[in-house]
Amino acid sequence: MIKYEHKPVQAARGTDGLVIPKTQEDGWELVKQTRGVLRSTLDFRRPKKPCHGS
Repeated sequence: MIKYEHKPVQAARGTDGLVIPKTQEDGWELVKQTRGVLRSTLDFRRPKKPCHGS
C-alpha cells in the first residue's frame, strides 16, 4: 500500500496558476483545490519515501 505525505498550500487568488506547476515540478500531485474569495487552498500529495530501518 502506498502511503502519502500531504501538503496544503494557501495561494492568493490568481496566483494558483503559478504555484501549481512549481509545486508539481517538486514531485507533488494536486489532489484538491478549494477557491475562496481572497485565497485558494491547494492540497497536494506525493508518495512517502520508504524508511530504511537499521
